[in-house]
Amino acid sequence: MTILIMALSLTVINFTANRYRYKQLYRAYRFYLDMGVPEAFIDYTLMEADELEETRVHLNVVSTRRKELFWRRLSNTAYLINMIICFSSLLLLFYGILTAPIYIGITFAALMILNSYLTRSAWKKATIQMRK
Repeated sequence: MTILIMALSLTVINFTANRYRYKQLYRAYRFYLDMGVPEAFIDYTLMEADELEETRVHLNVVSTRRKELFWRRLSNTAYLINMIICFSSLLLLFYGILTAPIYIGITFAALMILNSYLTRSAWKKATIQMRK
């Protein structure tokens, strides 16, 4: 039961981190767009995962980008740990190493699907919002 609560809390952390991550990415996108930078260059610039160097010209973007990188790492880590926990729990339940009611296995499978769906929908929402 403790593992189930941990997996559920990781799903909440992943959802929250994705929201904050794409909020920061959208701010940087809007900043570049207001400066008149072409959209193709903005997509290339914002999709790089490297840390940005501080410059006086784009200090606001660098700060926003660092926040986005933090939330990206947190989101990816929570997603990965949650998937590992759910998958390993399902394997242990399947081979009879752990004994639990059938609804526990169904709950782990549902958490895996929910976590994937929330991550995908957050990504899809961010790409659609940026194009408007």
